Amino acid sequence: MKKILVIVFLVGIILAASILGFSQKIESKARIRVVHNEKGGTWGANPAVALTLVRTLGEIPLDHFVSAVRIFKDSLFLIDVERWAKIYHYKIIDK
Repeated sequence: MKKILVIVFLVGIILAASILGFSQKIESKARIRVVHNEKGGTWGANPAVALTLVRTLGEIPLDHFVSAVRIFKDSLFLIDVERWAKIYHYKIIDK
């Protein structure tokens, strides 16, 4: 009897999950997963969050391989532990 109840319970969970899964449309664009919420989402057309640019770092050469990035006071350290443990130091300045 317990086995039947467990099976019925699991089937119910699977059915509920599949029904709830149809409320979103999922597609791929340029290998990126895009999820469309058919119901409009929590905030609708007026999201409560936004992305703003705080500061840019300026110009950092693209030929550095980096394993870690550390910021200490007004210095930016790019650390490469895989290639002879190189450390690149940049000064953070306000313009």
